[in-house]
Amino acid sequence: EPDSTPLPREPVLTTSDEKLLPATDSQAALPGAQGARIEERSARAPVIGALGSLAAGSGHETLLRAAAILRAHGLDFSLLIVGEGPGKAALFARASELALLERTILAGDLPGRGELFSAISIFVAPGARESFGHDLLEAMARALPIVAVGAGATFEQVEDGLSGLLVPDEDASALASALARLLANPAEARALGERARAAVGARFPVKRLVDETLEAYERAGALRR
Repeated sequence: EPDSTPLPREPVLTTSDEKLLPATDSQAALPGAQGARIEERSARAPVIGALGSLAAGSGHETLLRAAAILRAHGLDFSLLIVGEGPGKAALFARASELALLERTILAGDLPGRGELFSAISIFVAPGARESFGHDLLEAMARALPIVAVGAGATFEQVEDGLSGLLVPDEDASALASALARLLANPAEARALGERARAAVGARFPVKRLVDETLEAYERAGALRR
C-alpha cells in the first residue's frame, strides 16, 4: 500500500524544475555492471546514498521507510546503499515489500570509493550506530549535502541547518522530510554542502584527515587477517 505519511507541516516543495544531480567532474568510471547501473541512475535522477555496515542499528531500514514516503509523494530519486552485513537479505526483502526495488541499488562493498561519492547527490548517515565516521567526513569534504541522525559526535561536526540536517534516530518521517527539503531545493542543498566542506577544512587539516583514514583502513585490514 502507498505510504500516506505526511511530509513536513511547513511547505518545502518548490516549483523549480531543477534537479539536484550529482557532480560529474570525475573522469574515473565505476567498475563493472553495478557501477554502470549506478552511473546511469545518477545521470537522470538525484541519488540518495548511504555507506556503511548493514547491521542492527545502521538505520538502513529507516532509510527505506523514508524512501517509501518520498515515493508516495511523487518525488524523483534513486537510492544507493553501499555495504555488507548480516542485515542485507532483510533489507532486500524490505525494499521489495515497500515497492522500492526499481529505484534502489543494494550494491554491497564496491571499489572506487571516490567515484561512488561522485555519483551521490545527498549523503545520508541514517543510524545512530554509524552516524559519525570517515565516510561522513569525506562526504562533507566533497561538499555533499548531509542528512544524518543527530547522535554522539555528529553534533560536533554537523551543525543543524548550517552544514547539514540532523534528524532523530529511527524516525522515518523526519528523515523523509529532511530529504524532501533538499530534493526540492537544490540551491539550499548545495549551500549546505559548501558549508559542510568549509567546516571540515577548518576542523580537520588535510594531512590529519588522510592519516586518520589510512589508520582506519589498516585497522580494518588487521581485523580481517
